[in-house]
Amino acid sequence: MAHMKKALLVTLTATFLTAPAFAADVKVAMVARPVTSFGYLDTDKDSRLTPSEAKADWAVAQGFQRADANQDGVLDRDEFATLQKG
Repeated sequence: MAHMKKALLVTLTATFLTAPAFAADVKVAMVARPVTSFGYLDTDKDSRLTPSEAKADWAVAQGFQRADANQDGVLDRDEFATLQKG
């Protein structure tokens, strides 16, 4: 019985120690690249993404200003593609 408790304690400790590292990796992946397609985000189908449309994908919203190369307040397909590349 003591052996099982020790094994359980070791397993739980290892799980809790590695969980934060895994969570950090997931957050980095979310920041790096959009997961939603341009067509899905472009809800009004005008071939431009507004900041409001970009909010549907966290990574697009976070990188919107950086990706807006011509600073016109919207992302076209080329600017979105650049954002996807990271």
